[in-house]
Amino acid sequence: MLNSIYRWFKNLTNSDQKGYDYNSIYYKYHDFSLFDEFYRNQKKYVETESINLFTDHVNFNFRSKEIQERFGKPITRVNLSESSDFEIHLYKLIEKNEKQKILFHFFKDRLVLISRIFPYAQQDRVLTYQNEIIEQAQHPKMTEVADKKCLKGKDGNFIFLIHDVEYTEHYFMPDPEFKSFVKSEIKAFKNKK
Repeated sequence: MLNSIYRWFKNLTNSDQKGYDYNSIYYKYHDFSLFDEFYRNQKKYVETESINLFTDHVNFNFRSKEIQERFGKPITRVNLSESSDFEIHLYKLIEKNEKQKILFHFFKDRLVLISRIFPYAQQDRVLTYQNEIIEQAQHPKMTEVADKKCLKGKDGNFIFLIHDVEYTEHYFMPDPEFKSFVKSEIKAFKNKK
């Protein structure tokens, strides 16, 4: 059974890498639909003064080399385009006794998206995390977990809070060149089917 799943992922990803982390990242992002959703939902947001990243050690001007200097070698790297223009680096952290996955998404070696994933967070912790961000945005606390919430800073950056199977905070810096790239990758993906 595992061999058939491995062969399926190998055919899907054109890769011999069979690690769980690689495959789960590839499967989640390979068709670029999540990025397209971010661009389409930019008009449905709560405005705030600024978007604060979860750490002071990173900003959207960083290149992959600067991330590696601060976090070390990534656990895995996933290249989603044939042109090598788009790559995702995975790091795992434990902070406040909570396991986290941090994905740094690079377009032409420029950081465009940071995804902070809490794979094991319980409902009450998710509400706490969402309220920490909502309070920074100077908005009233929520009493229930939101499945999707979008905040936009005056700097033009976004935070997408998504709670489905895992709770994820996506810190996104829209870029016109990346938007064109996403559209072309979606078109290429649809043509492969």
